[in-house]
Amino acid sequence: MGKSMYHKILADGFFVFSFFAIFLAMIGFLVGDIWLASTQWMLVAIFTVLVGIYVKLSAQEDEEILKNKSAKSLKTRAVSTTKKKVATKRKK
Repeated sequence: MGKSMYHKILADGFFVFSFFAIFLAMIGFLVGDIWLASTQWMLVAIFTVLVGIYVKLSAQEDEEILKNKSAKSLKTRAVSTTKKKVATKRKK
């Protein structure tokens, strides 16, 4: 499993937990508090959404960095192979 897949699963987990926290806040408002007050559940939901967004953004940045590194390595490989070909032609 690639690094971006790990980020996607982690971010989705944070989003699901934030919806769960919103659900607990609604139950706390309508019925009675469950372990935390309703406003505290809303704070938990906001925090987990922000962390999920951060994880998604960092996954996109990681993919861009990997693309740039792979493009640079391909260019250096191409340059080094052409230099080797030129050097072997000169020897002959």
